[in-house]
This record gives sequence, structure tokens and C-alpha cells, in this order.
Amino acid sequence: MSLTRAQRWAIEWRHGWPVAFAHHPLCTRHRHETWQIGRMHLCRGCAAMGTGIVIGTAAVLATPGPWIAPLALALAVPVLLLSWPRLWPKLWRPLRDGLRLALGLLIPLATHAVARDPVSLWPVLPAAALLWWSYRRVRRRVQSRRCDGCPELGRGICSGYALQAQAMRAIAADIEARLLPTLEGGGSPPFGESGPRAG
Repeated sequence: MSLTRAQRWAIEWRHGWPVAFAHHPLCTRHRHETWQIGRMHLCRGCAAMGTGIVIGTAAVLATPGPWIAPLALALAVPVLLLSWPRLWPKLWRPLRDGLRLALGLLIPLATHAVARDPVSLWPVLPAAALLWWSYRRVRRRVQSRRCDGCPELGRGICSGYALQAQAMRAIAADIEARLLPTLEGGGSPPFGESGPRAG
């Protein structure tokens, strides 16, 4: 008997929720990238952006009008310039929170503006897609070097990912405990009648 997708998700959430939204190593070097609320570690950038999305969506629904497009443009300029991945790590942490909040505001504002006047503003869509592709490409390079010089490198699981590793081990143990009685009892293998196929 195999586990359903819902059962696997429930197991993963049961053990992994404290670090599911961390998005950063939980070590001293990266301590300013997350907030801790009880046992939960929460990415500051995502929390700020989510707050901006909620506020921006509420503003669009409450007072839609011609003011939205100019405000979106005014927000887009500093957000795009200052959020470039090579510049981003050098910025003051509260400024980064503000930029992520502004990005959250920008998403519903720009979406509404384009939907309101698609004939004039359609070029925003391919331009945004190109910027996002460029941003992600450069960000991956920057992120790949964020632990350079750390004395914990090459010594197994570092302190930044100790909680994540602990959660993964707990998930694996829970899944194994649920499947092992079935396998020992000669029941159906978890991959189907004949088990996993080679190749």
C-alpha cells in the first residue's frame, strides 16, 4: 500500500512547517534574512512582499482609477533598479524590506493597470518577463556564492541547514514507519504490483 499525495503532503507539513518558509540558511551569517515566530522561521523578504500584495490588492479593489498606472510606474523604477541581485545584498536590511513591500504593491497595481488598458500597456508583459528572466539568472550566480568563506563549509551539514535536515530525517522516518509494516507483511509494494522498474 502506497501513500497518497495528500498523506505525503500531511507528513511533510507536520515535520517541515517550522522551516518551510525560511528560504535562507538559519545560521549567524544569514540571521537577518528571517524572522522567528515561535518555532516558525519566516523569510523577511517574502513576508514583506506578501504584505504589499495584500495592501495593493485591497487598494485596487477599494479605489480603482487612473491613479494606479502612474503609481505603478513610480514604484517600478526604484524597485527594479535597487533590487538588482548584485546590488541587493549590499543594501541596508530595512531598505530591502521596504523594497519587497513596494514590489508586493507593484504586482496588483501593474496587473490592474495592464488589464484596464491592454492596448497601450501590453509591452509591459514581455518587458517584465525579460527582466524576471535576467534577474533570476544573475540571482542564481549571486546565491551560489553566499556561503563563500564560511568556516563550516566542507564539514557536513552546517548550522544553517541543521533544522532543515532534521525535518527531512523526521519526514523520512515517518514515511518509513507507515510503509514498513506493509512491506514486511508481504502486501503490495508501494510502487505497484511489480515494484519499481529498472531503467
